[in-house]
Amino acid sequence: MRINLITIVIVLFNLSPTALLAEDLDALTRQGIEYIQSGNSEGNFLEGLSLLTKAAKAGHPHARYALGFVAYQGKNYEEARKWYQSAADEGHISAASALGAMLYHGEGGPRDPHQAIDWLLIGAEADISYAQYLMYEIYSGAERRIPYDTEKSLYWAERAAENGDADAMLIIGRAYEEGVGRSINMDKAIAFYKKATKQDFCDAYLRLGSTYHNNLYGAPQDKELSAHYLNAAIKSESCGSYERSSAKSMLSRLNDD
Repeated sequence: MRINLITIVIVLFNLSPTALLAEDLDALTRQGIEYIQSGNSEGNFLEGLSLLTKAAKAGHPHARYALGFVAYQGKNYEEARKWYQSAADEGHISAASALGAMLYHGEGGPRDPHQAIDWLLIGAEADISYAQYLMYEIYSGAERRIPYDTEKSLYWAERAAENGDADAMLIIGRAYEEGVGRSINMDKAIAFYKKATKQDFCDAYLRLGSTYHNNLYGAPQDKELSAHYLNAAIKSESCGSYERSSAKSMLSRLNDD
């Protein structure tokens, strides 16, 4: 899951506590996170956990979320799910998203796609991109217990794409290119592919190389641009041996035309 403890720190520094107790708990949580992130020693890590646990037991949702994150990173999924649930019940948006993801994947307990949707929706509506992507995935047919819904799946994929998710950018680009759930719009398709290449996304290089070469669905044929993106795929560290081989094959065919 795309979660970072740095995000927690940013949130905490922007809090506006209204009571001394809240200020104390904010400080404990902040200090606990700093100890854990320092990475200096096991003692610092344990001290950080102690401070977070103290704040969490006193009711601080951010501390509970942080404990869930630490437990998840340690693959203690039952513990992570417990803390995420506790923080989500207090209205913590990131915890709701993390809990939804765990319910969807069946981590730390049984899978429950219906409950997963309820929690993921909180994060998705707050523009947490991985929650949006999972909402796409659930409605795209990946979860058999949830009816396939093209409109909902593409809605959330497009929200995730606009929010920076490279996988979602490729999905929406293909939807606009092929006219699946969207009217064909090559300008939008190419724009999403190009946006994904800014994240060094291998499949986007390949898609642009193919699109500019094959002139499909009304795409402009441009051998120079096709070669540019295929060469980018060959050089990209994000591409594996299979993808590089595919790019080389397409480039060879392009040169033969």
